[in-house]
Amino acid sequence: MLVRVTVDSVEVLEPEVLTALSVRAEIAEVDAFVALSQDGLGIRFEPGLVWLDVAGLARRAAVDQDAGWPERYAAMIGYAASQGWTADGDSIVRAHLEVAS
Repeated sequence: MLVRVTVDSVEVLEPEVLTALSVRAEIAEVDAFVALSQDGLGIRFEPGLVWLDVAGLARRAAVDQDAGWPERYAAMIGYAASQGWTADGDSIVRAHLEVAS
């Protein structure tokens, strides 16, 4: 799954890919942090990392997905939790932030 951040939008792409999660920014890192925060998807920020709202990400990604998608998404978050990539009671998940040059 990919979260794409541009000057105009924050969108979830490839929601069917539940083996990876990253954020790709087509704007400067600090601007991406602001855009994600204003959008409500970004909760916490560190250099090169973004903590995303698990429930908000699911709501946006689940559109047009099959009936088994919620269970696969939960498994992805469960795996992230087992690796220490979640926080706040598994309500946020860490993703790498890639800034396009």
